[in-house]
Amino acid sequence: MIGGDAIAESLDRAVKSVLADYDFSPDLVFSLVNVSENWTYRVDDPATGRSAALRVHRPNYHSREEIESELMWIDALRRARVVDAPTPIEARDGGRVRTVAVENGPARHVTLFDWLPGAAPSADADLIRGFGRLGDLAARMHLFGMGWRRPAVFRRFTYDDTAVLEKALWGRWQDAPGAGAEEQDILSRATAEIRRRLADYGRAPNRFGLCHNDLRLANLLIDGDRLSVIDFDDCGYSWYLNDFATAVSFMEDDARVADWMEAWLGGYTGNRPLSRTDRDILPTLIMLRRMLLVGWVGFHYEHAVEARQLGAAYATGACRIAEDYLSGHFLK
Repeated sequence: MIGGDAIAESLDRAVKSVLADYDFSPDLVFSLVNVSENWTYRVDDPATGRSAALRVHRPNYHSREEIESELMWIDALRRARVVDAPTPIEARDGGRVRTVAVENGPARHVTLFDWLPGAAPSADADLIRGFGRLGDLAARMHLFGMGWRRPAVFRRFTYDDTAVLEKALWGRWQDAPGAGAEEQDILSRATAEIRRRLADYGRAPNRFGLCHNDLRLANLLIDGDRLSVIDFDDCGYSWYLNDFATAVSFMEDDARVADWMEAWLGGYTGNRPLSRTDRDILPTLIMLRRMLLVGWVGFHYEHAVEARQLGAAYATGACRIAEDYLSGHFLK
């Protein structure tokens, strides 16, 4: 069982309880498939052949209003046929966000989505064409968000350097395994430079707005020619080009990133022009994402398999990227 022991057992009982609110048969089965910010379960109903993804939200991360707003944006994107995303599923009473009690822990919000076909792209594959498609998709999502009239109740968070480096919403990078005194010195200099460059870049409306904020490979599904996007849990306000930085999550030091970036930019600029200044901010946004993920590894080390697999090497690898970043050689 991912994450182990008491919390997993408590969440299993909570999931069983909340699934009674939905239109499934008594024969349904569910299994844990992923642990990150949230715990995600696959639900299968053999009586109907229906499958769904149930997301148990991390406590104290998003409010009910913010989660409802995420679903509003998914609805709008689907209606406009901008993106193929999973349909949120209503409970029997018409609600789409449930709150369930959890033994020995805080109550959790829960959402349910249709299970989409397909598999995430492999990082070992030739991803040039895929990054071109992803850049095209990101630009169309951004353009839609610019023109979309948000409901008055729409609330989403801001994903920026303050959220990552001060509020540490995904964990403090200083607490990550491998972040000793020497590593902290290098990474502190990098974070200061990140903040300086982002302040210079600014938040003009053509640079900063509503983004997915987690378009990494694990959140893409390929089924033949069909490309679907899942997990809008981190959607909110950020620099538009952060959607490329998130696409190379956990692969920031891969030798292919520069080629992937050019492919992504090619797809993107087919819909939206970008200035030289826009392009030049990309190494900074990738460095910011790496700092977020260093903190994420430390925060999730005890219960997420992926965090334990990355371990201390992820922080020391961040130092190598930081040295290139500070010297002006990263992605140059």
